[in-house]
Amino acid sequence: MTTLLLYGASNLWLSRRAALTELRRRFSGSLQIGLAHGPGRSYGLKAGNLVMRYEPLHIVDFNFPDEGREKVAFVTDIGNDIAYSQPPGQVVEWVRRLIERLQKHGYRIIVGGIPTRSVALLHPFLFRVIAHLLYSGAPLDLKLLTRNLEEVENGVRELCCAKGMDYLELNPDWYSYDRFHLKGAACSVYWQSLLQDFPVKHSYDSKWSLAARRPLFPRKYWLMGRERRGAEQYQELVPQSTIRVR
Repeated sequence: MTTLLLYGASNLWLSRRAALTELRRRFSGSLQIGLAHGPGRSYGLKAGNLVMRYEPLHIVDFNFPDEGREKVAFVTDIGNDIAYSQPPGQVVEWVRRLIERLQKHGYRIIVGGIPTRSVALLHPFLFRVIAHLLYSGAPLDLKLLTRNLEEVENGVRELCCAKGMDYLELNPDWYSYDRFHLKGAACSVYWQSLLQDFPVKHSYDSKWSLAARRPLFPRKYWLMGRERRGAEQYQELVPQSTIRVR
């Protein structure tokens, strides 16, 4: 049994098919996969989008009964909290808390980089439009956002160095016109990069069936301000797998 935990926000949500496909290709036997994702999700706040809110990522625990012989966690999509006007030091602290808890349970941790260089390429006018749509009410300034993202990136790099963790450099060419979100064509490349230390063992190619396309609702979320409960556990989205969504 192999246990794989995936933490992230909109890019993990957008690339979940690529992520699950690459995990199945690279790990043998039965897989327990923990998936904590969602557009606008935060590491430290109950946040999300105009319709849904999610639990903060740093408190998410999947509670698999047997965590398996091989345990790997992917910590991705760091940076949304800056758009919610959170100070860089606080964002790094939330990431630190999650990482230290995972390390305590024996997980190897791979950290997805922060798209600081990509965001810096965004035109100020387009940034204001996107910020208004995605982060309504947040007092955002592109120069300030970029500077704060740089501080978070430096803090996360230092954390990775101190903890002996892998840090993935992000390619600005992977991002779409909004400079925040991965292009569809880049999702597989992104996950192949995150998983570069794990060789391909199988020729599995996801057909991404209707069952796999359905919304994966977490154990607890807030829909239009009202707390809801999701199915949480999904079987066989990829062969020989159990997926918990939180």
